[in-house]
Amino acid sequence: MRRDLIELLTSYKLLTDSEEKKRWREWAFSNTEFDGEWEYQEFHEALEQIDQGLQEGVA
Repeated sequence: MRRDLIELLTSYKLLTDSEEKKRWREWAFSNTEFDGEWEYQEFHEALEQIDQGLQEGVA
């Protein structure tokens, strides 16, 4: 995965508020150029894994 996308994912991990995460996601997907559908999907799946990991950590 590209370094800039990894940096975006790292910043997403630091967010705690669900509304803040929603706004971040909207911004990231509208302001990021992906190198094809596969990269878009990979980024989306990484966000889902982060959310799932955070939910499991809270439970």
